[in-house]
Amino acid sequence: TCAWAMQYVESGYATLVMYREYLAAPGSPVLTRSRLMRYDLSVKVDQNLSNVKVAFVDADIADLFGLQAHIGNLSTTLVDHNAIALSTRTALRLFGTQDVVGRTVQIAGHRLTVGAVVPEQASNSLLPFEALVNYDSQINTQFSAERDDWTSAMGNLYVRMPPGGTASHLSELLQARYDQQPGKKAPEGWEASGHHVAMVRAVPLAQVPFEGAANRQRLLVTVGLAGSVLVMLALACVNYVNLSTVRTLRRQREMAIRKSLGASSGQLLAQFIAESSLVTLCAGVVALGLARLIAPSFGDWVELRFEDDIFAPAPLALLAATCLLLGGLTAWVPARMASRQGCAESLSGRNQDESAGGRWLRRALTTVQFAAATLLAGLTLVMLAQSRYIQTFDKGFKTEGVWAMNIPGAATPQARKAFQEAVASHPAVSATTWGMDALGSNAYEMYGPFTKGDQAEPIINMHISMISPDFFKVYEIPLVAGQVIQASAASEGEYPIVIDMGAVKALGLQSAHEALGKVLHLPKRTLRIVAVSSQIKQETARAAAVPQVFWISDKPRFQQVLMARGTDALAARQAVTQIWPRYFPDDRVDLHSVSTLIADLYKTETRYGALMAMCGVLALILAGFGVYALAAYTVQRHTREIVLRKLHGAKGQHIVGLLVKEIAPLLLAGAVLGFGLAWFAGQHYLSGFVDRAPVGAWPLVAALALVVLTTVLTTARHMIAALRLRPSLALTQSNP
Repeated sequence: TCAWAMQYVESGYATLVMYREYLAAPGSPVLTRSRLMRYDLSVKVDQNLSNVKVAFVDADIADLFGLQAHIGNLSTTLVDHNAIALSTRTALRLFGTQDVVGRTVQIAGHRLTVGAVVPEQASNSLLPFEALVNYDSQINTQFSAERDDWTSAMGNLYVRMPPGGTASHLSELLQARYDQQPGKKAPEGWEASGHHVAMVRAVPLAQVPFEGAANRQRLLVTVGLAGSVLVMLALACVNYVNLSTVRTLRRQREMAIRKSLGASSGQLLAQFIAESSLVTLCAGVVALGLARLIAPSFGDWVELRFEDDIFAPAPLALLAATCLLLGGLTAWVPARMASRQGCAESLSGRNQDESAGGRWLRRALTTVQFAAATLLAGLTLVMLAQSRYIQTFDKGFKTEGVWAMNIPGAATPQARKAFQEAVASHPAVSATTWGMDALGSNAYEMYGPFTKGDQAEPIINMHISMISPDFFKVYEIPLVAGQVIQASAASEGEYPIVIDMGAVKALGLQSAHEALGKVLHLPKRTLRIVAVSSQIKQETARAAAVPQVFWISDKPRFQQVLMARGTDALAARQAVTQIWPRYFPDDRVDLHSVSTLIADLYKTETRYGALMAMCGVLALILAGFGVYALAAYTVQRHTREIVLRKLHGAKGQHIVGLLVKEIAPLLLAGAVLGFGLAWFAGQHYLSGFVDRAPVGAWPLVAALALVVLTTVLTTARHMIAALRLRPSLALTQSNP
């Protein structure tokens, strides 16, 4: 199955649903095809209104995505213009039961009969919906002109290729088809010079989640999190090896007796593997139970629904195999040590130490623990600092106290105007404005190829926002030059626009005042600059700022979102909620804080930052356990040395210095290695952003401080134990 995205000179990324008719003709290179357009619509059941994500599709969508009805008949529902299919969760939300076939809902004044109930789709599915209706349903009246226009890009188109069909071949056919269509909007001579108005590329469905800068960055961060999990698993294994080594030293007599009774090295290895595997299997069972317990809450937090049952045979087999593998790996070091211990020495009470190679191996593992803890702690602090910065950096406009509400597509111009006047006249509202979307939310992106004056070159691509005159008052954007006028006050044949200082520079002008009165051209449009604002950035922190053009319009088709600034944010929200039903009784108010809409653009970064913080804390805890085991081993190994030093007058600081001498070099080596890795990983993460937090070196220094603090806290007990050693007891014990 393939989908495709098209980059338009004016319209960004989208898909032409018009291709469906072309691909349905005889000789088509595809087997099945379906259009898809999504809207958030108000659904009325009895007197209750609910927002539902409605997908308008063709009947072939069921075959393309393998959809089957849980109740009812999906095939007949998707060809009926007066029917609707609900997901199981939506049916429960609207009716309180899944047995709803035959019942009716009202959308945009039309009644639709529920013909099928389908299983809920995972939130990360490429086909997210809460309801399905036929593409040509009576309620699909929004943007009817645009959706049948080759110069507009709306919705998606999914197709299934025949055996041997390729996405590249389909891309060539679609590109050629589009280039043949008349009426495309492009600058004069654009196509003659070899440029395409739209770039068409078919994309295999499995590849869609990884397309686009945001998805690639999300994949990168996800891989980073998976790497963090593997690092923590490795830290846990290192801790177990260190603790097992200390326990093996304490079990010298036990091992000697077993070897004296005829146990071979292979039998000792089997014993250690059995013991380690039992521990890892018990840990796996506990982990499985915890995963099952927290999966629903975790899924809600990251907005994902886990479809696979972790108690299914395949996950259980994989978990068991992993536990057994880890059990075998972690048993190798202590088993090797036990097999090399001499029976006579152990049975005679002479303690045997591990080999020099074994000690250096464990020191290296401890160094790796320190490095991993420093790496994860440093990277976590970088991600948290960046997450905070991208939500607070200056974008050139203010959104505090600004609310945005989506106006029903079927609303009449009279209803829109009356509703705006009612909201604007409320004491809690200081200003209102119309637009295609909330400023900075990037819900509707439109770009245009502008030329200056009578020049055909250069073509300057700038972001276009359709607005009404009070826009700059609502967002408190200062004007550098000129003043905003009504669209009706412009000269005949011209459209008034306001540009920002970024556009002034892009146009090659020296000042804002020089820009006033200048004429810009779009294909078949003439626009005159009436004012200049300070520089504004609507793009996210991952993208470079684009010159902004604000097109002043009074056309109802651009009055999709009403934005209101409140003198009292809560009172303004309550006012809108109370006024709404008088003008749109069949629709539920869709009201959002603009600050929240912008923050939602960075939900992924915020969540991954929180997950990385959890990983960092766990890494510090695991590193602490490792240091604890090292300190315990050091005290045990140097017990008699410590006692003899105390008998010869050594003070407490000398005993502490003995432990510090053992641990400090490992901490220093781990810090140096972790510093380098944390700096590289942090810079790699920040490279995905244009706007970066000025973090400097403080995250690395703070990470080192956390590691040092963890080390001090986890070694304190053994330092105190070393200081309290009684010479008489230590010298008489043969195996402390």
